[in-house]
Amino acid sequence: MSEIKLGMISLDTSHVIVFSELLNHKDHPWHVPGGKVIAGYPGGSADMHSSFSRVDGYTNQ
Repeated sequence: MSEIKLGMISLDTSHVIVFSELLNHKDHPWHVPGGKVIAGYPGGSADMHSSFSRVDGYTNQ
């Protein structure tokens, strides 16, 4: 079975880290097989400081 290549948009919450771990790490206890995150677009909401101020941190993780 081939994996579906996935991308994430708006990397401004911890969900990015959690979902990537669930999809990409086969040894994770709650691994979801069938897809792999291979790309991300680091956008966020320019109107919300709590969004745009966190993009760099979550993108780097």
